[in-house]
Amino acid sequence: MKSYVPTLLGLLLIVGIFFLLRSMVPRYDNRNVPVDPRERWGPEVSSIEGKVVKIKDGDSVVLLKGEDDFTVIRLQHIDAPENGQPFSEEAWKHLSKLCRNKEVAVKVSDEQDRYNRMIGEIYLPNGTNVNKEMVRAGYAWHFAKYSNDQEYTDLQDYAKQRRKGLWAEVNPIPPHEWRESQETKPVQ
Repeated sequence: MKSYVPTLLGLLLIVGIFFLLRSMVPRYDNRNVPVDPRERWGPEVSSIEGKVVKIKDGDSVVLLKGEDDFTVIRLQHIDAPENGQPFSEEAWKHLSKLCRNKEVAVKVSDEQDRYNRMIGEIYLPNGTNVNKEMVRAGYAWHFAKYSNDQEYTDLQDYAKQRRKGLWAEVNPIPPHEWRESQETKPVQ
């Protein structure tokens, strides 16, 4: 009598591989279809569109709206390492990778920062929130002083737990503390 064990094991292996591969392929049903973020905001939310033409640092970009209409956008809810601070270059590179030379939509805040820059959340056409991605990847802090959005706190905790980006350091210094320490240094 012939043994069916090798055939059965082979069949189980094929079925297992099928389900593994199937789980890796994105599924697009009505709940998961990427949505243009501008469609979700509605008419009461202020937004602008343009192309990110320059990354100034890890939390601000230059947006080109039209032919010669440049606007500096400060990313809302986040604070990235300052120039000269550890991980500032990595934050700049990550933000560049995410949105430099890409068409974006910006959900604009009603406020401006102290440098009169527009404040907003940047969205890629596929719905990716660039601001949240910077925190999730560990290249920016949730700027809790100016934001009470719990999702940013959760993303920061996620990055900390996985020691991503700047959280690979034992005690990374938040940018606002680093700025204060630079202001109090004696001039040489």
